Amino acid sequence: MALENSLLPKVAVIEKITRETKDIKTFRVVAPAGGSPFNFLPGQCAMVSVPPVGEAIFSITSSPTEKEYLEFSIKKSGAVTQYLHETEESYHIGIRGPYGNGFPIKIYLRIGPRLPLPKCTLPSM
Repeated sequence: MALENSLLPKVAVIEKITRETKDIKTFRVVAPAGGSPFNFLPGQCAMVSVPPVGEAIFSITSSPTEKEYLEFSIKKSGAVTQYLHETEESYHIGIRGPYGNGFPIKIYLRIGPRLPLPKCTLPSM
């Protein structure tokens, strides 16, 4: 099985758009054949390409256990995000990723080897 190159964009389809606030929308994207374009860890992000405007990096806001789609909650704040907010469902975008190391969930859930939890001390008042 060949390794996938996270630097090469994949085509994705905006399947659903949910307006969260006046300037934030959640975009659900899927691969053209269905399903999530790739697997990821909590805290990772992806580069979203919006032809003909450009591309920007966004945090993935869906659960990594969800294998049917990816979601991005995006605030309208620039050229790429403005264009995305004006698109409709079934619009095709490019997507690259995942990027970043993700959160060390296994440490906090104590999955796998027993590692000590990080100590947190608050300053005295």
